[in-house]
Amino acid sequence: MRIVILLIAMSLMACAQKNGSTPKSEEVVSSPPAPQPVVAEKTPEVIEEVAEPEPEAVPEPEPAWTEAQVAEALNPAVQLPESLKNAFAEVELDPFPEALVLDAHYWVSNENHHYLYKPFVDEHRGIYLGVGTDQNYLIAAWSKSPILLMFDFDEQIRNVHDIYGSIFRRVENPIDFLKTWTEEEKIAGWIAEDFPEERAKALQKSLKISRKSVLGRLRLVVREYRERKVDTFLTDQEQYDFIRNLWLNNRVFAYRGDLTADKTMKQIAKVLKDHQLSLGLVYLSNAEQYFDFTPQFRRNIIDQPFDEKALILRTRPWEKLGYPEGGRYHYNVQNAQNFAEWMKVHRVKNASRLLVGWRTNDPEILGVSELKRTPRPSKTPPEIAPE
Repeated sequence: MRIVILLIAMSLMACAQKNGSTPKSEEVVSSPPAPQPVVAEKTPEVIEEVAEPEPEAVPEPEPAWTEAQVAEALNPAVQLPESLKNAFAEVELDPFPEALVLDAHYWVSNENHHYLYKPFVDEHRGIYLGVGTDQNYLIAAWSKSPILLMFDFDEQIRNVHDIYGSIFRRVENPIDFLKTWTEEEKIAGWIAEDFPEERAKALQKSLKISRKSVLGRLRLVVREYRERKVDTFLTDQEQYDFIRNLWLNNRVFAYRGDLTADKTMKQIAKVLKDHQLSLGLVYLSNAEQYFDFTPQFRRNIIDQPFDEKALILRTRPWEKLGYPEGGRYHYNVQNAQNFAEWMKVHRVKNASRLLVGWRTNDPEILGVSELKRTPRPSKTPPEIAPE
Protein backbone atom coordinates (compact mmCIF):
# COMPACT_ATOMS: atom_id res chain seq x y z
CA MET A 1 0.00 0.00 0.00
CA ARG A 2 2.78 2.44 0.91
CA ILE A 3 4.42 1.64 -2.35
CA VAL A 4 1.25 2.57 -4.30
CA ILE A 5 0.91 5.91 -2.43
CA LEU A 6 4.52 6.76 -3.11
CA LEU A 7 4.16 6.06 -6.78
CA ILE A 8 1.02 8.23 -6.99
CA ALA A 9 2.82 11.15 -5.31
CA MET A 10 5.79 10.92 -7.65
CA SER A 11 3.45 10.83 -10.58
CA LEU A 12 1.71 14.02 -9.46
CA MET A 13 5.07 15.83 -9.02
CA ALA A 14 6.22 14.85 -12.46
CA CYS A 15 3.02 16.28 -13.95
CA ALA A 16 3.48 19.54 -12.15
CA GLN A 17 7.07 19.93 -13.41
CA LYS A 18 5.91 19.05 -16.85
CA ASN A 19 3.36 21.90 -16.73
CA GLY A 20 6.08 24.32 -15.49
CA SER A 21 4.32 25.14 -12.23
CA THR A 22 5.89 25.35 -8.87
CA PRO A 23 4.18 24.76 -5.61
CA LYS A 24 3.12 28.09 -4.09
CA SER A 25 5.09 27.52 -1.02
CA GLU A 26 8.25 27.44 -3.04
CA GLU A 27 7.43 30.32 -5.56
CA VAL A 28 9.83 33.28 -5.37
CA VAL A 29 8.42 36.58 -6.64
CA SER A 30 11.26 38.95 -7.47
CA SER A 31 10.57 42.72 -7.66
CA PRO A 32 11.21 44.32 -11.02
CA PRO A 33 14.68 45.84 -11.21
CA ALA A 34 14.84 49.55 -10.27
CA PRO A 35 15.08 51.72 -13.34
CA GLN A 36 18.68 52.74 -13.91
CA PRO A 37 19.26 56.50 -14.24
CA VAL A 38 19.85 57.53 -17.79
CA VAL A 39 23.27 59.04 -18.03
CA ALA A 40 23.75 61.24 -21.01
CA GLU A 41 26.74 60.25 -22.94
CA LYS A 42 29.55 62.68 -22.26
CA THR A 43 30.63 64.72 -25.18
CA PRO A 44 34.38 64.79 -25.24
CA GLU A 45 35.60 68.22 -24.08
CA VAL A 46 37.18 70.14 -26.88
CA ILE A 47 40.00 72.42 -25.68
CA GLU A 48 40.75 75.12 -28.12
CA GLU A 49 44.38 75.89 -28.46
CA VAL A 50 44.90 79.60 -27.85
CA ALA A 51 48.05 80.93 -29.36
CA GLU A 52 50.20 82.77 -26.86
CA PRO A 53 50.31 86.49 -27.60
CA GLU A 54 53.45 87.50 -29.37
CA PRO A 55 55.68 89.76 -27.30
CA GLU A 56 55.40 93.44 -28.16
CA ALA A 57 57.91 94.43 -30.72
CA VAL A 58 60.70 96.45 -29.18
CA PRO A 59 61.57 99.30 -31.49
CA GLU A 60 65.00 98.87 -32.89
CA PRO A 61 67.43 101.56 -31.84
CA GLU A 62 68.21 104.14 -34.44
CA PRO A 63 71.20 102.95 -36.38
CA ALA A 64 74.40 104.71 -35.44
CA TRP A 65 75.56 107.31 -37.87
CA THR A 66 78.32 106.28 -40.19
CA GLU A 67 81.59 108.15 -40.38
CA ALA A 68 80.44 109.57 -43.72
CA GLN A 69 77.26 110.97 -42.16
CA VAL A 70 79.19 112.55 -39.30
CA ALA A 71 81.63 114.08 -41.79
CA GLU A 72 78.71 115.53 -43.75
CA ALA A 73 77.22 117.02 -40.58
CA LEU A 74 80.53 118.70 -39.82
CA ASN A 75 81.05 120.08 -43.32
CA PRO A 76 79.82 123.71 -43.26
CA ALA A 77 79.90 123.93 -47.04
CA VAL A 78 76.93 121.58 -47.53
CA GLN A 79 73.34 121.44 -46.32
CA LEU A 80 72.91 120.04 -42.84
CA PRO A 81 71.52 116.47 -43.13
CA GLU A 82 67.73 116.53 -42.94
CA SER A 83 67.42 114.24 -39.93
CA LEU A 84 69.85 116.33 -37.90
CA LYS A 85 68.22 119.59 -39.00
CA ASN A 86 64.83 118.26 -37.88
CA ALA A 87 66.23 117.02 -34.57
CA PHE A 88 67.70 120.43 -33.72
CA ALA A 89 64.52 122.18 -34.87
CA GLU A 90 62.40 119.99 -32.58
CA VAL A 91 64.36 120.83 -29.42
CA GLU A 92 61.87 122.33 -26.98
CA LEU A 93 62.31 125.84 -25.62
CA ASP A 94 62.60 126.49 -21.91
CA PRO A 95 59.78 128.50 -20.28
CA PHE A 96 59.83 132.27 -20.38
CA PRO A 97 61.80 133.64 -17.41
CA GLU A 98 59.90 135.18 -14.54
CA ALA A 99 62.04 138.31 -14.86
CA LEU A 100 64.94 139.61 -16.95
CA VAL A 101 68.26 140.80 -15.59
CA LEU A 102 67.80 144.50 -14.77
CA ASP A 103 64.52 144.19 -16.69
CA ALA A 104 66.46 144.83 -19.90
CA HIS A 105 67.01 143.18 -23.27
CA TYR A 106 70.66 142.82 -24.24
CA TRP A 107 70.18 143.39 -27.96
CA VAL A 108 73.96 143.71 -28.42
CA SER A 109 77.09 142.75 -26.54
CA ASN A 110 78.85 145.26 -24.31
CA GLU A 111 82.05 143.18 -24.17
CA ASN A 112 84.68 144.75 -26.41
CA HIS A 113 87.69 142.44 -26.16
CA HIS A 114 86.58 139.11 -27.66
CA TYR A 115 89.76 139.13 -29.72
CA LEU A 116 91.41 137.80 -26.55
CA TYR A 117 89.70 134.48 -27.33
CA LYS A 118 91.02 134.35 -30.89
CA PRO A 119 94.29 132.48 -30.16
CA PHE A 120 92.28 129.79 -28.37
CA VAL A 121 89.48 129.36 -30.93
CA ASP A 122 91.16 129.96 -34.30
CA GLU A 123 90.28 127.10 -36.66
CA HIS A 124 88.85 125.13 -33.74
CA ARG A 125 85.98 123.79 -35.89
CA GLY A 126 83.90 122.56 -32.98
CA ILE A 127 80.10 122.77 -32.82
CA TYR A 128 79.28 126.04 -31.09
CA LEU A 129 76.76 126.98 -28.39
CA GLY A 130 76.69 130.63 -27.36
CA VAL A 131 74.79 133.12 -25.22
CA GLY A 132 73.99 136.61 -26.58
CA THR A 133 73.93 138.10 -30.08
CA ASP A 134 76.61 139.66 -32.31
CA GLN A 135 79.65 138.39 -30.40
CA ASN A 136 78.78 134.82 -31.34
CA TYR A 137 79.28 135.56 -35.03
CA LEU A 138 82.71 137.04 -34.30
CA ILE A 139 83.86 133.93 -32.45
CA ALA A 140 82.19 131.43 -34.80
CA ALA A 141 83.82 133.04 -37.86
CA TRP A 142 87.25 132.66 -36.25
CA SER A 143 86.60 129.12 -35.04
CA LYS A 144 84.99 127.91 -38.31
CA SER A 145 82.30 126.17 -36.31
CA PRO A 146 80.08 124.00 -38.55
CA ILE A 147 76.87 124.34 -36.49
CA LEU A 148 75.76 127.30 -34.34
CA LEU A 149 73.34 126.84 -31.44
CA MET A 150 72.38 130.36 -30.30
CA PHE A 151 71.08 130.30 -26.77
CA ASP A 152 69.54 132.88 -24.45
CA PHE A 153 66.73 132.88 -21.90
CA ASP A 154 65.40 136.17 -23.34
CA GLU A 155 63.00 135.53 -26.23
CA GLN A 156 64.01 138.86 -27.79
CA ILE A 157 67.56 137.59 -28.31
CA ARG A 158 66.20 134.61 -30.20
CA ASN A 159 64.25 137.12 -32.32
CA VAL A 160 67.38 139.11 -33.11
CA HIS A 161 69.10 135.98 -34.43
CA ASP A 162 66.18 135.24 -36.74
CA ILE A 163 66.44 138.82 -38.04
CA TYR A 164 70.17 138.29 -38.64
CA GLY A 165 69.26 135.18 -40.59
CA SER A 166 66.88 136.99 -42.95
CA ILE A 167 69.67 139.47 -43.75
CA PHE A 168 72.54 136.97 -44.05
CA ARG A 169 70.57 134.83 -46.51
CA ARG A 170 70.12 137.75 -48.91
CA VAL A 171 73.15 140.01 -48.55
CA GLU A 172 76.37 138.84 -50.15
CA ASN A 173 79.07 141.01 -48.60
CA PRO A 174 79.87 142.67 -45.26
CA ILE A 175 79.63 146.23 -46.56
CA ASP A 176 76.05 145.75 -47.76
CA PHE A 177 75.27 143.75 -44.63
CA LEU A 178 76.12 146.75 -42.47
CA LYS A 179 74.24 149.12 -44.79
CA THR A 180 71.14 146.92 -44.67
CA TRP A 181 70.76 147.59 -40.95
CA THR A 182 69.88 151.19 -41.90
CA GLU A 183 66.92 149.95 -43.97
CA GLU A 184 64.23 148.91 -41.55
CA GLU A 185 61.45 148.64 -44.13
CA LYS A 186 63.50 146.34 -46.35
CA ILE A 187 64.36 144.03 -43.46
CA ALA A 188 60.73 143.98 -42.31
CA GLY A 189 59.69 142.86 -45.80
CA TRP A 190 62.18 140.02 -45.80
CA ILE A 191 60.94 138.91 -42.40
CA ALA A 192 57.39 138.79 -43.76
CA GLU A 193 58.60 136.53 -46.58
CA ASP A 194 60.47 134.19 -44.25
CA PHE A 195 58.07 133.61 -41.36
CA PRO A 196 54.40 132.90 -40.65
CA GLU A 197 52.36 136.03 -39.98
CA GLU A 198 52.28 135.86 -36.17
CA ARG A 199 56.00 135.12 -35.89
CA ALA A 200 56.82 137.80 -38.46
CA LYS A 201 54.94 140.44 -36.46
CA ALA A 202 56.92 139.57 -33.33
CA LEU A 203 60.21 139.82 -35.24
CA GLN A 204 59.24 143.10 -36.88
CA LYS A 205 58.47 144.53 -33.46
CA SER A 206 61.87 143.38 -32.18
CA LEU A 207 63.50 144.89 -35.25
CA LYS A 208 61.86 148.25 -34.64
CA ILE A 209 63.19 148.35 -31.06
CA SER A 210 66.64 146.88 -31.63
CA ARG A 211 67.77 148.03 -35.08
CA LYS A 212 69.56 151.23 -34.08
CA SER A 213 71.35 149.50 -31.20
CA VAL A 214 72.49 146.69 -33.50
CA LEU A 215 73.67 149.12 -36.16
CA GLY A 216 75.62 151.15 -33.60
CA ARG A 217 77.21 148.04 -32.15
CA LEU A 218 78.28 146.66 -35.52
CA ARG A 219 79.83 149.98 -36.51
CA LEU A 220 81.75 150.05 -33.22
CA VAL A 221 83.09 146.52 -33.80
CA VAL A 222 84.25 147.47 -37.28
CA ARG A 223 86.06 150.55 -36.00
CA GLU A 224 87.72 148.98 -32.95
CA TYR A 225 88.81 145.76 -34.63
CA ARG A 226 90.28 147.63 -37.56
CA GLU A 227 92.33 149.63 -35.08
CA ARG A 228 93.52 146.36 -33.55
CA LYS A 229 94.16 144.92 -37.03
CA VAL A 230 91.91 141.95 -36.31
CA ASP A 231 89.70 140.71 -39.15
CA THR A 232 86.06 139.94 -38.43
CA PHE A 233 83.01 138.80 -40.39
CA LEU A 234 82.16 142.52 -40.75
CA THR A 235 85.37 143.38 -42.58
CA ASP A 236 86.62 140.14 -44.13
CA GLN A 237 84.74 138.59 -47.07
CA GLU A 238 85.90 135.05 -46.32
CA GLN A 239 84.67 135.22 -42.73
CA TYR A 240 81.42 136.81 -43.87
CA ASP A 241 80.89 134.08 -46.46
CA PHE A 242 81.46 131.45 -43.80
CA ILE A 243 78.72 132.80 -41.53
CA ARG A 244 76.37 133.45 -44.44
CA ASN A 245 76.77 129.89 -45.71
CA LEU A 246 75.92 128.52 -42.29
CA TRP A 247 72.55 130.29 -42.58
CA LEU A 248 72.06 129.20 -46.20
CA ASN A 249 72.85 125.59 -45.28
CA ASN A 250 70.42 125.49 -42.32
CA ARG A 251 73.19 125.27 -39.75
CA VAL A 252 72.11 128.00 -37.33
CA PHE A 253 69.47 127.44 -34.63
CA ALA A 254 68.25 129.97 -32.09
CA TYR A 255 66.70 128.85 -28.80
CA ARG A 256 65.05 130.46 -25.82
CA GLY A 257 67.11 128.46 -23.37
CA ASP A 258 67.99 128.65 -19.69
CA LEU A 259 71.34 127.21 -18.63
CA THR A 260 69.81 126.21 -15.28
CA ALA A 261 66.58 124.65 -16.64
CA ASP A 262 65.87 121.03 -17.49
CA LYS A 263 64.69 121.08 -21.07
CA THR A 264 66.63 122.82 -23.86
CA MET A 265 70.20 122.07 -22.74
CA LYS A 266 69.23 118.48 -21.96
CA GLN A 267 67.64 117.95 -25.37
CA ILE A 268 70.56 119.52 -27.22
CA ALA A 269 72.88 117.05 -25.50
CA LYS A 270 70.63 114.18 -26.62
CA VAL A 271 70.56 115.33 -30.24
CA LEU A 272 74.35 115.52 -30.31
CA LYS A 273 74.77 112.09 -28.72
CA ASP A 274 72.17 110.48 -30.98
CA HIS A 275 74.17 111.64 -33.99
CA GLN A 276 77.65 110.80 -32.64
CA LEU A 277 78.56 114.49 -32.47
CA SER A 278 80.39 116.42 -29.79
CA LEU A 279 80.10 119.98 -28.52
CA GLY A 280 83.27 121.96 -29.13
CA LEU A 281 82.80 125.56 -27.93
CA VAL A 282 80.49 127.00 -25.28
CA TYR A 283 80.44 130.78 -24.88
CA LEU A 284 78.68 131.71 -21.63
CA SER A 285 79.37 135.46 -21.65
CA ASN A 286 78.80 136.61 -18.04
CA ALA A 287 75.62 134.57 -17.51
CA GLU A 288 77.18 132.65 -14.62
CA GLN A 289 77.34 135.79 -12.50
CA TYR A 290 73.56 135.61 -12.05
CA PHE A 291 73.29 132.12 -10.54
CA ASP A 292 75.09 129.61 -8.36
CA PHE A 293 76.01 126.19 -9.70
CA THR A 294 72.61 124.58 -9.15
CA PRO A 295 72.05 120.81 -9.33
CA GLN A 296 70.39 121.19 -12.73
CA PHE A 297 73.13 123.42 -14.13
CA ARG A 298 75.68 120.83 -13.04
CA ARG A 299 73.68 118.11 -14.76
CA ASN A 300 73.39 120.17 -17.96
CA ILE A 301 77.16 120.60 -18.14
CA ILE A 302 78.01 117.02 -17.18
CA ASP A 303 75.67 115.62 -19.84
CA GLN A 304 77.13 117.52 -22.78
CA PRO A 305 79.25 115.34 -25.09
CA PHE A 306 82.40 117.46 -24.98
CA ASP A 307 85.41 116.34 -26.97
CA GLU A 308 88.94 116.57 -25.59
CA LYS A 309 89.64 120.01 -27.01
CA ALA A 310 86.24 121.53 -26.20
CA LEU A 311 86.38 124.92 -24.48
CA ILE A 312 84.26 127.00 -22.13
CA LEU A 313 84.52 130.76 -22.78
CA ARG A 314 83.24 133.09 -20.09
CA THR A 315 83.48 136.74 -19.03
CA ARG A 316 83.24 138.41 -15.65
CA PRO A 317 82.85 142.13 -14.83
CA TRP A 318 85.12 141.97 -11.78
CA GLU A 319 88.25 144.09 -11.69
CA LYS A 320 89.87 141.84 -9.09
CA LEU A 321 90.29 139.22 -11.83
CA GLY A 322 92.07 141.66 -14.14
CA TYR A 323 90.74 143.76 -17.00
CA PRO A 324 92.28 144.36 -20.42
CA GLU A 325 93.27 147.95 -21.06
CA GLY A 326 90.16 150.07 -21.44
CA GLY A 327 87.91 147.12 -20.68
CA ARG A 328 85.46 146.22 -17.95
CA TYR A 329 85.29 142.46 -18.32
CA HIS A 330 87.71 139.66 -17.57
CA TYR A 331 87.95 136.89 -20.20
CA ASN A 332 88.47 133.27 -19.15
CA VAL A 333 89.04 130.01 -21.03
CA GLN A 334 88.61 126.53 -19.53
CA ASN A 335 88.74 123.06 -21.03
CA ALA A 336 85.12 121.89 -21.12
CA GLN A 337 85.83 118.37 -19.89
CA ASN A 338 87.70 119.91 -16.97
CA PHE A 339 84.70 122.11 -16.18
CA ALA A 340 82.38 119.10 -16.35
CA GLU A 341 84.63 117.32 -13.86
CA TRP A 342 84.45 120.30 -11.48
CA MET A 343 80.66 120.17 -11.71
CA LYS A 344 80.71 116.45 -11.01
CA VAL A 345 83.02 116.19 -8.01
CA HIS A 346 83.54 119.59 -6.38
CA ARG A 347 81.12 121.68 -4.33
CA VAL A 348 82.45 125.02 -5.57
CA LYS A 349 79.50 127.36 -5.26
CA ASN A 350 79.74 129.54 -8.36
CA ALA A 351 81.95 130.83 -11.15
CA SER A 352 83.32 133.71 -9.07
CA ARG A 353 84.81 131.33 -6.50
CA LEU A 354 86.06 129.07 -9.25
CA LEU A 355 87.89 131.92 -10.96
CA VAL A 356 89.26 133.56 -7.82
CA GLY A 357 90.59 130.28 -6.48
CA TRP A 358 91.95 128.44 -9.50
CA ARG A 359 92.46 130.60 -12.61
CA THR A 360 95.90 131.38 -14.02
CA ASN A 361 96.26 134.84 -15.53
CA ASP A 362 98.31 135.29 -18.66
CA PRO A 363 101.49 137.07 -17.48
CA GLU A 364 101.85 138.97 -20.76
CA ILE A 365 98.29 139.75 -21.84
CA LEU A 366 96.03 141.70 -19.50
CA GLY A 367 92.48 140.60 -18.93
CA VAL A 368 92.61 136.94 -19.97
CA SER A 369 93.12 133.78 -17.92
CA GLU A 370 92.94 130.01 -18.19
CA LEU A 371 91.54 127.57 -15.69
CA LYS A 372 93.47 124.31 -15.86
CA ARG A 373 93.44 123.00 -12.31
CA THR A 374 92.12 119.47 -11.88
CA PRO A 375 89.48 119.45 -9.12
CA ARG A 376 90.05 117.58 -5.89
CA PRO A 377 86.79 115.80 -5.03
CA SER A 378 84.92 117.36 -2.11
CA LYS A 379 84.40 115.17 0.97
CA THR A 380 80.66 115.56 0.47
CA PRO A 381 79.82 115.27 -3.23
CA PRO A 382 77.84 118.12 -4.79
CA GLU A 383 74.13 117.70 -5.40
CA ILE A 384 73.47 116.88 -9.05
CA ALA A 385 70.05 116.63 -10.67
CA PRO A 386 69.10 113.13 -11.84
CA GLU A 387 69.54 112.23 -15.49
